[in-house]
Amino acid sequence: MRSTAVLIVLLLATWLAAQDLGSRGAAGPLLGTPEPPEAETIGGFIEIRGSAELRLPPTEARLVARLASSGESVAHCTSAQRQRVDAVRAALLAIGVAETDLHLDFLALEPVHEWQLEEGSGGKAVIERPIGWRVRENLHVRVQRFELVPAIRSAALEAGATSWVAFDYDTPQLDEAKTAALRQALAAAQAKAELLCGGAFGERRPAPLNVRELVQVHAPHALYRTLPTPGNTSSGAWRFHQRELPQIAAERDPETYYHGFDRDVDRRGGTLPMRPEISVAATVWLYFRPPSRG
Repeated sequence: MRSTAVLIVLLLATWLAAQDLGSRGAAGPLLGTPEPPEAETIGGFIEIRGSAELRLPPTEARLVARLASSGESVAHCTSAQRQRVDAVRAALLAIGVAETDLHLDFLALEPVHEWQLEEGSGGKAVIERPIGWRVRENLHVRVQRFELVPAIRSAALEAGATSWVAFDYDTPQLDEAKTAALRQALAAAQAKAELLCGGAFGERRPAPLNVRELVQVHAPHALYRTLPTPGNTSSGAWRFHQRELPQIAAERDPETYYHGFDRDVDRRGGTLPMRPEISVAATVWLYFRPPSRG
C-alpha cells in the first residue's frame, strides 16, 4: 500500500507598498504565482491557513514633547529648564489636562562645545572648547479627550516646548481584541478545512495533526505611508540662456497620509480606512495528517 498526500497552501499576501504612487498614476507590482511545495515535503502534511483582522478605535493617546534648555553653568541650565517645564505644565493644566496625565522623562545633561580659533607657540589652531551646558527632557502627555489635542499641541509650543517628538494611540480593549481576532482566524481556517478537505477527500478526511497561531498588533503610526518626494518639475522647462547660473529648487514636503491596514486577510475588519485605528491581525495554521490511499 502506498500513501499519498496533498499539500494545500493558501498563502497570505505580503504587504503592498503605499499604493506605489497610485495617487500619481503609477501602477503597483503584480503578485506572482506562489511556488509549488517541494516534492520531498508535499506528502508530509496538509496545511490550511485562516486569517482575520479587527479594528479598534483608540480611546487614549500619548503626546511626547521635547523640552531643552541651555546655560553657561549647570545651575543656569537647570534653572532655565525648570522654568520651561513649569510654564508648559501650567499651560496644559489650564486647558484641562490632569496632573496625573503628565510625566517628565529626563534624557541628558551634557556639555555644549564650540570651535574656537586660538594661537599658541606652535601657531594657530581651531580647538573645540566647552562653553556651557544643555539639558534635555521629554514631557509625556496622556490624553483621553481627543478634542483637546489641537489645543495641547499649540499650548505646549507657545509655553516653551521645543518640539513634538511622538504621538501614539492605545486602548484598554486590546487584549480582548487579540482573543476575538484569533477566534475569527480559527473559524476561517476551520471553514476552509471543511470546504477543501471535504471536497477533496470526501469521507476520507484527514485527521488533525497540529496547530499554530500568530497575532500582531498594528498601531496607527505604523500604518501611514509616505510617497517619494517628486523631483524638480520645472527643470525640464528651464530655458534661460545663462545655464552656468545655479538653479535652486523650491523645497517640497513629502506627501504622507494614513493608508491603513492593507494585508490580505480572510475576514477584514472594515472597508476604507478613514481615520486612525488599531488593527489586530491573527493567523491560524491547521495541519492535518495525509489520508492513506487504499
